[in-house]
Amino acid sequence: IRRHRAAVGVLVTFALLASSAALALWMMYARQGQLLTQVIGARDAEARAHHSAQLQQRVLEELLSATAGIGKGADLEVRRAWLDEATRLVELDLRDDPSAQAAAHDAIGRTYERLALYPEAEAHLRKALGLRQLAHPSDHPDLAASLNHLGELLQDCNRFGEAEPVLREALAMRQRLFTVN
Repeated sequence: IRRHRAAVGVLVTFALLASSAALALWMMYARQGQLLTQVIGARDAEARAHHSAQLQQRVLEELLSATAGIGKGADLEVRRAWLDEATRLVELDLRDDPSAQAAAHDAIGRTYERLALYPEAEAHLRKALGLRQLAHPSDHPDLAASLNHLGELLQDCNRFGEAEPVLREALAMRQRLFTVN
């Protein structure tokens, strides 16, 4: 053993290094697996939340559309009172959820627009746009939709000079969001 002392030392050192490297790799892969599980869980939660938000918005829009349809035989003031009550409930019940509040104001504004109550429609669409600009400082599909809805209203009111830049901004944002490079 004395003759091969250096070779045994190198062999032991190599064995220690190899086992340390194997242990480090095992720990790294275990941590990577944990992180992957967390990322998948976060993606699933985000997808569920997004689906829930879309469902809430769709239900709200259908409800407001139905309210406008039901009110067709009713006096305009009755329909306006229904929408004013919806507005009050939005402000009261959704004050802690700006995204839901923005979706509700957008739906109420679009309902007012269908009833040709343009000043009320504009107020709600601008409120929705403002809330979405606060929630999404950069490009976002909801922000692009709000810009588009406001631009369409301005166009319907023959305010083309105001409508054009808003609609151009909505289009540019959608192109940035949805164009594949």
